[in-house]
Amino acid sequence: MEKKHLHIIETAIHDLNNRKAEDEDKISVAPDTVLLDIDSAIDSLDLINIIVAIEENVKTEYGRSIVLVNERSMSSQNHPFRTISSLAVYLGELLSENASE
Repeated sequence: MEKKHLHIIETAIHDLNNRKAEDEDKISVAPDTVLLDIDSAIDSLDLINIIVAIEENVKTEYGRSIVLVNERSMSSQNHPFRTISSLAVYLGELLSENASE
């Protein structure tokens, strides 16, 4: 996992946290933060906002469009949305594939 991929995700979460009301729980940006699982404290709307922000950040940083949620990502037994770290690895894979097209 490259730090730049992790940074794109962290930026998306920081932006979401900054938009939350004072009394709302903030999302941790630690690599092991659970995003999508039974143990997740993140609601579905937060996850959607994070995904959209990551896709927008990639467009800004790399000038390329990606789609994080697709058949591949959702059908995988070890889906990439489990933690911030697993999402960063998946983001790197998508960007590598996208670069070679």
